[in-house]
Amino acid sequence: MVASRDLATRARGQRELVRDKRMLQNPAVGRALARVLAEDNRITTANYARGRETPEGLAELDAELSDVVRKAFGFRDPFILRTMIFGAYDPRSAFAFDVAAEGARVLPAVRRLLADPLDPLRAQGIGVLAFMLQRQAEGKIRHPLTAAQQKWARGRLRAAARGGSITARFTAAWALGLVGTPADLAVLRHIASSDPTCHPHHSNDLCSQAQQAIAAIEKRAAHHRNRQ
Repeated sequence: MVASRDLATRARGQRELVRDKRMLQNPAVGRALARVLAEDNRITTANYARGRETPEGLAELDAELSDVVRKAFGFRDPFILRTMIFGAYDPRSAFAFDVAAEGARVLPAVRRLLADPLDPLRAQGIGVLAFMLQRQAEGKIRHPLTAAQQKWARGRLRAAARGGSITARFTAAWALGLVGTPADLAVLRHIASSDPTCHPHHSNDLCSQAQQAIAAIEKRAAHHRNRQ
């Protein structure tokens, strides 16, 4: 039922699945559910690329199923991990935070996301990268990044904030607010004060996000100085 293309049938199947704790302990079930998500990813990506609407209700079912897979099976299985990370998720979601804990193990996939032509996938890569740096700093990462990888990651966030689509730049500005340092203030101040997407007579999401990021970085820097 979960694999049904009829969304009402699938919704019933997912509700039954959540109640069946024994099934959610079977690794083969995890892979089967990941195959459903992989097919949905293919449909969603193709529709987005062609400017078509995704069937109503599919995104909600995918979000629910992804949450089930994430909580029941985690990311040990490479197929599940690969399928999950290439779904078009909210870059600031619990999923992005959890997968970021895999650290260097998922860095090749993140590189592919950042190079993807579709906005939602690039934004997903930016979100995972930001959480990865945060978890690295907190010592809550399973496969730590090297110093060179951390430097590359920070450079990619800065580059994403400077240019590209508004979606990617907005996500990058948020990311810099989360993990940025005073070295990132110049690019954020440029966005907030003189970016051509800003307009003096009305608010702009990108500029507002840049201003919030500046405030967050300055607050962290002041806290660090006070502790010295």
